[in-house]
Amino acid sequence: MGRPATTFVAIARIAKPHGIRGEFSVTPFIDAELVEDRFSSLKEFYLKNSGGSGPSGIAAAAAASAGASGSTSDDAREQEGYRKCTVSSVKFTPRYVIIGSPEVTLADAQRLYNSFVFIRRSELAKLPDGVFYAYELIGASVFDEQGKLRGEVCDAINSTGNDLIEVKLAEGGQTVLVPFVGEFIKKVDVEAAEVVVNFMEGLI
Repeated sequence: MGRPATTFVAIARIAKPHGIRGEFSVTPFIDAELVEDRFSSLKEFYLKNSGGSGPSGIAAAAAASAGASGSTSDDAREQEGYRKCTVSSVKFTPRYVIIGSPEVTLADAQRLYNSFVFIRRSELAKLPDGVFYAYELIGASVFDEQGKLRGEVCDAINSTGNDLIEVKLAEGGQTVLVPFVGEFIKKVDVEAAEVVVNFMEGLI
């Protein structure tokens, strides 16, 4: 499966500036019922400009993390384009988390649109049984309900409706988007890196 081992993991995507004090709204990469608990305890984070607007899925975040493998000092992270920021405030809306930091200016928030908020992998909160981070699905094998290998998860996408996984099919190589709901997703085994999907008529 070969998921890249990185120092940083993206926990949210920057959506837009909020006000004029350098606060910014983010879309979290975690289930809604866990958002407040996770972000309330956030003390610091890292920013890396991934080039402005572009792909917003988890695979894009993983690509932005590339080059952050291994153990490096804060100075080295600065040189790599990562910037450590402290959290001064966290607010919650039905759609966004609003983060304030003295190290982030309004210009920064505008420039970093569609970039990612990172934390160290070692700081990831332990999740309840049966709950997992979206990035953990990247590279998982996808089977149909008859046990046939149908492809591999190549991205996990947070959307305003249902979240989606993008599956690269083994036959033909094209990709399909699968809503991450029980009607389609029949089983997820993170440890085995396997997902079972109901490939109902019309999905492909």
